[in-house]
Amino acid sequence: MEKDPNIQGRRSASRATKLRRRRARTNILIMAGLAALAVLLILITPKEPVRRATYNAGTESGLVEDQGGGFTGLYEGLIISEVMPSNAAAVTDENGNYGDWVEIWNSTDHSINLEGVGLSDKGDRIRFLFPNVSLEPDGRVVVFCDNTNQTSPNRAFHAKFKMSSVGESVYLYDPNAYLIDSVKYPIMASDESWALTVDGFKNVTWFSPGFENTEEGHRKYRESITMTDGAIVINEVMADPVTGIRDDDDELCDWIELY
Repeated sequence: MEKDPNIQGRRSASRATKLRRRRARTNILIMAGLAALAVLLILITPKEPVRRATYNAGTESGLVEDQGGGFTGLYEGLIISEVMPSNAAAVTDENGNYGDWVEIWNSTDHSINLEGVGLSDKGDRIRFLFPNVSLEPDGRVVVFCDNTNQTSPNRAFHAKFKMSSVGESVYLYDPNAYLIDSVKYPIMASDESWALTVDGFKNVTWFSPGFENTEEGHRKYRESITMTDGAIVINEVMADPVTGIRDDDDELCDWIELY
């Protein structure tokens, strides 16, 4: 008995269809596996990969100059520990101004020399360089970010950039412009700081520049800037002088002496 060629054709078509469907299911499974692997890599990969800045405020050309050798390991433990990007009336600098500020913490048990360590709000350029100063174990140093430049060791530090209160990142670089640490903060209200606490970073109102990031640290900071009544008195007043002391512009002006 001869086999019906139509039946054979239908069977062959059916096998081909099943084969195509099997291949399609296999391709879908492979793609799903690759997607899952990609998601896993994203989750376990550090959010801020090691990077190197291209531009440097400390060179005449404005470009990074390789100083030779690796530095980053020498600065492990330097951490951006507190950021206040909208300092309206919380922390004053040495001139009584309210500039944004960043705190750097030496979390190690040994002193770290900060010379050449850079700070910036940009991922490709360094906007501030520390001078030859050392940060003691568990020590903290504050840099005011008010678009001025002050790097003298015996004065408050000021960086030539400002921070945005709507959220951005701050970067810390070694002398060879490799990334040591970075912090990305969210939208911040006035006089709130993004502080590293025992529970991780959080926005707090008990800011503590130069002290541990706790409410006790805030109290110590307030005590450090508070003077007892009577410690300063108005000692002498000169109104409308026609002779006497002149100011930096060599002009006569009213003045008050504090003692």
